[in-house]
Amino acid sequence: MKAYKTIYKHGHFIDLESGKRLIPIQNYEYTITADDNAFNEVDNKLVIKDPQNSLEQEAHIISKHGVENCVNILEKGTQLFFRIGNSRSIEGDESRQYIFTCTLLEDLYLFKIKGKSGEENKHWRLESCVCELDACLLGDLTISERVRGNSLSNLFDKTVQFYFSNQRSASLNAITNFYMYNPDMDIDFYSAANQMYHSIDSKRAEIVNELNGNLIDR
Repeated sequence: MKAYKTIYKHGHFIDLESGKRLIPIQNYEYTITADDNAFNEVDNKLVIKDPQNSLEQEAHIISKHGVENCVNILEKGTQLFFRIGNSRSIEGDESRQYIFTCTLLEDLYLFKIKGKSGEENKHWRLESCVCELDACLLGDLTISERVRGNSLSNLFDKTVQFYFSNQRSASLNAITNFYMYNPDMDIDFYSAANQMYHSIDSKRAEIVNELNGNLIDR
């Protein structure tokens, strides 16, 4: 059994004797002793704005893009899932890939890019939407923090940084890599990695086709 006198700086425990960073190994137990006021209950780096109610959000998005240039595609409370595959593993990792579910805490909107006709899928992009990590479905990771993001891309970024720092890129195209979820689905890594589920991109295509059909009818 070893004991260290450490100081916590910039997200790391530094051994005061050697000046080196202590690198814990996953699944080992550690006893930490410190002053009563040495811990926070909230990680300020993860705090984001509170979700808006639907009316507030709709008014904000319409004022930003114009009523003809935005469309609500998913209601708050909708569950999605996404895959994280790590190019690097560390000692104690349960898996090199994981599948997580998340919940929209605000409605999800598409907005039309300025100057575009809206006839093509790529003319429409995702607006920001507060969302929260729910659970790890595959990969056997225990969720210690229900990470929140102010967009789906931001949620993916924060999940990578929180659970898999320096193990993969934190960037992702959310519209093609977040999928519609229900508890009765059979989900596997291969199908998620090869984008074989009903994605937000598929939902966007449905909405764009519907919008263009309505325009033709007029």
